[in-house]
Amino acid sequence: MRAVKFIDMTLLEAASIRGSELSFKEKLEVARVLDRLKADTIELAPISGSRADQLANRTIASQVATRISAAVDISAGNIEETWESVSSARKPKLNILVPVSPVQMEYSCHKKAPAMLAAVEEQVKKARFYCEHVEITAVDATRAETEFLYEILRCAVNAGADKVTVCDTAGIMLPEEFGEFVKNVISNVPALQEEIELYVEVSDSLGVAVANAAAAIKNGATGVKCTAV
Repeated sequence: MRAVKFIDMTLLEAASIRGSELSFKEKLEVARVLDRLKADTIELAPISGSRADQLANRTIASQVATRISAAVDISAGNIEETWESVSSARKPKLNILVPVSPVQMEYSCHKKAPAMLAAVEEQVKKARFYCEHVEITAVDATRAETEFLYEILRCAVNAGADKVTVCDTAGIMLPEEFGEFVKNVISNVPALQEEIELYVEVSDSLGVAVANAAAAIKNGATGVKCTAV
């Protein structure tokens, strides 16, 4: 039986879940609980320029055995600072968040498709300079033009990414559609059929998040991103 990985996003999504940032103590306690629960990976939110964010990441990284994944917004470009905040973790990873739909690419990054491809290649290579494990997350994958989505995932893998996440954060797909979507991603990004892991992140706006996740696993996804609440 194939094992399914669970990547916990509670610390990444905490502010939007409860409407305010967690305190330093709360972040540390959540991380410790997730460590005891044996989550496969704990995801941390992108850091700002504040020393408090960096200190929180360093403290969490030094006190848990679970893999730590530090998110990096591609528009921020603060890979080095993010890496420094988690480099003491036993199993660190950098996760580059990339908008891939035409609207979000221009709104968030002021880039069109060719410039975004170049940015992904550059940022993944830079992340690989610091960290052995690098992930790319297509934050609005189900809104992207499909051929461009496949191209940008292939580009990231060729640049050194060893994990890929595709998201239906808009919650626009039903289970059968999302399963087919995942199947097509795997078919068009050959590395996903071999050594590269594919994760999914789904919205529950239609009340079908669990069914969508199950459909993704059935069609070849390696793991699911979720929160503890």
